[in-house]
Amino acid sequence: MKKSLIVVLLIALIGLPVFADQAVVQLKVSVDTSLTLTSSISSIATLTTLDNSIGNVTIASNVSAWVLTVKSVNGGYLKAADTANTTHYPYKITVGTASGIDLSNTTSNPLNTYTLSGSASSATYAISVQFASTPTALGLPAGSYTDQLYITLTTP
Repeated sequence: MKKSLIVVLLIALIGLPVFADQAVVQLKVSVDTSLTLTSSISSIATLTTLDNSIGNVTIASNVSAWVLTVKSVNGGYLKAADTANTTHYPYKITVGTASGIDLSNTTSNPLNTYTLSGSASSATYAISVQFASTPTALGLPAGSYTDQLYITLTTP
């Protein structure tokens, strides 16, 4: 019996550490938001046909959701450079597969802005401008007509 007690005590002593210390380490990594818009679009796109490709925008992202917006400064119209000429040249745009976007229609595009929501980590969208008629068919006076499109990428 004495031997059994000694064996039990030895096993208990071997199982217990003489000095008990513990270190706890929490591992943590912070990943910064990455949301990038690159473009092959020139700062001036000369439109010469009824359907004009102006280039691509490419999105690279590590966020779960993003918003691409296209805003027309002139409300979806090319306006004459000559301020005495109040004639406007209407157009529509295509963004990726969404075609016939009328930025002058503030019911479907409030603030003359088209919005595309997405979540892909990488996406490319072709941008093009379409006219329903030629300037001659619309009876536009000679001159230069312009608008500016702001293409922006943000998080919601």
